[in-house]
Amino acid sequence: MIIKPSFFARAALLFALVAPVSAFAQAPAQAQAQDAPKSGLVAASSGTVGFIYQFNERLAVRPTLGFSHSSTSTDPISAETSTTSWAPGISVLLYSQKWDAVRAYVAPGYEYTHSSSSLTTTTTTTESSANTNLFFGAVGAQYDPHPHFGAFGEVGLAYSHRSTQTVGSTTVGKQNAWAVRAAVGAIFYF
Repeated sequence: MIIKPSFFARAALLFALVAPVSAFAQAPAQAQAQDAPKSGLVAASSGTVGFIYQFNERLAVRPTLGFSHSSTSTDPISAETSTTSWAPGISVLLYSQKWDAVRAYVAPGYEYTHSSSSLTTTTTTTESSANTNLFFGAVGAQYDPHPHFGAFGEVGLAYSHRSTQTVGSTTVGKQNAWAVRAAVGAIFYF
């Protein structure tokens, strides 16, 4: 029997294609044998970043922090506006159903926002601050296709109570509002 060189080339090519596929097919089984990561970083569409910690299959906690700063200036009247806000919050994820890598959950939560702004013109500076307490409830789904990556989407209803005050003034404004709240985001487990 004579073996042609093309046989070795074909065999090497076939081995090169099959070996990674079989190794990849075994990776999820090995990953399931190990404990899945319980904590990770969260980035959400609302501009917040956070942390998630899974206590067990049914319960997780997700503290978040939002920050924003903006500054604008107008040339003809020499006015400058600056606004800074901080928004720490927390959600408790109560998982109810699981379908392979997808889990449904209900998430009650709370967020506190403090913002301060100043308006400076050539003659005066006016400063004001606002505090907002936001209570919300959401239903969502979390998809974990890989032990170190996940994605989520949620929608719910939020109630906010906001109070504003201008520094040096006794006038305090108050506002209560209901709103629909939605978010999508990514989870990077470690």
